Parts: sequence; structure tokens; C-alpha cells
Amino acid sequence: MDLTVVVASLEARHTITACLDRLATACAGLEHEILVCDASSDRTIDLVRARAGTEQVFSYPVGTLAPALGSAGIARERGRGVALTTGHCLVSPICAS
Repeated sequence: MDLTVVVASLEARHTITACLDRLATACAGLEHEILVCDASSDRTIDLVRARAGTEQVFSYPVGTLAPALGSAGIARERGRGVALTTGHCLVSPICAS
């Protein structure tokens, strides 16, 4: 596995779908996994679980802070490299010129 992306998700209902779509596009061509560690009260996790994507989803108690979610994801990772982000981050595609 080339890359593990850990998404610390806190109250990201309005951005999580776009976040995951963009991550999938950015990781195209890499053997990767996306781990979503969620501690939201706004049912973000339901949106992630309803996706047809291949993300692995882990639920944590509301109030768990992003650094703890990132650490939890790192403990589960299998990639040679690890990237950390949040459910509010919308990555841009890399442009080659």
C-alpha cells in the first residue's frame, strides 16, 4: 500500500462528501486507503457510510479532538506514507505544466 489518508472528521456534514471525492481523485493511480475517524454530532458518519466509496469509517465519542482522531487513524494505517487531513479540507488537483 502506497498511502494512507487519515481524515479527522468533526461536524463535517456539509463538506465530507466533497472532501472524500477530491481525495479519491487526488489519490488516483496510487494504492491507497482512506480512513475516516469521526467524532461528529451532526451525523457526518451516516453520509460517509452511505457512500459507494471504499473508505473505512471509525466512530469515536463526540468531543474527541482532531489530534486524537488523527492518532487513532495512524494506529490503523497500512500505507508506506501517511497523510492527515480534516473533513473540512478540499484538496486541489495537482496540475503538471
